[in-house]
Amino acid sequence: MNILKEIPVHFILSTGRTGSTLLSTMLNAHPGILSISEQLFTLNLIEGYVAETNWDEKTIDNFLRDFELFASDKISTQFSSIENLKKQLKAVRSLNFQTAIRAAFLSFYPTKEKKKIRAFVAKELIFHTQLKKITKTYPDAKFILLLRDPRDNVQIKINRAKRRNDNFNVFRYIAAWKVVYTLLYNGLNKYAKEKFLVVKYEALVQHPETELREICNFLKIDFHPDMLAYDEFNRQKMEEIKKEIRPELFNYLNRDHQGLLVKTYIDKIGIWQKEMDLKLAEQIWNECRELCKIFEYPADRKSTRLNSSHEALSRMPS
Repeated sequence: MNILKEIPVHFILSTGRTGSTLLSTMLNAHPGILSISEQLFTLNLIEGYVAETNWDEKTIDNFLRDFELFASDKISTQFSSIENLKKQLKAVRSLNFQTAIRAAFLSFYPTKEKKKIRAFVAKELIFHTQLKKITKTYPDAKFILLLRDPRDNVQIKINRAKRRNDNFNVFRYIAAWKVVYTLLYNGLNKYAKEKFLVVKYEALVQHPETELREICNFLKIDFHPDMLAYDEFNRQKMEEIKKEIRPELFNYLNRDHQGLLVKTYIDKIGIWQKEMDLKLAEQIWNECRELCKIFEYPADRKSTRLNSSHEALSRMPS
């Protein structure tokens, strides 16, 4: 594990219901990429441990305690065990914050071959609020900015809330999209553009191989065809969960991420055109107009042609 510190940590930036779990799964199907979802240890452990120089038994135990404290309730879908993480930490020759974080990554997906890992990728929906801290702590990090037409994003959230019998606020959905991508666009202009790659959900679904090759090139890692077989990867994970008799977890995944068990399909692109009230669609467009123009989303129902992700980024104003 003496080259652990050389494995880069990258980040997916997005708002909810943009396909970030889909992208993370596609990346994780690559034998050289380990991508985790909905875990905050890369961010929340910075203040307590980034300056730590004495990684003795007590420090390791405190690190493990805080790792558990900040763990998402979804950690059981991916994580091995605290005992395994402790073994990973003790196996590191020169333990510091950077190598400890990378050892934590290696404790996820225990059945994945770790000797081939060449990149770590973290996906969590609040990373956009902490870009300054992340870029300072992980200076070599790259960022995949994932977005989706705001009208589709809002409609998908409405449909999900109805399916779950949850209360929902459409105006909050609109504001969330606008706030997140305003922050991310500002980040594009504040930090080096070569650290960012814009990926549209629509392009990822319509042309997965093209987009995944572009992402791999951005991360400086060779494309692997297994990335296109992510659905099989997920079905295997679901079978493992069923065998472990975790009905609550199985039901959650089956309800909220069922689309990950099949190949990508394009019928969710432009869903607002079929299901959304015209007045609401116009309101969303008026609120998000400037960002939509920047990221090259069409205003009307007739235009369906989308530029590829990297084309949109290359034409953004400085």
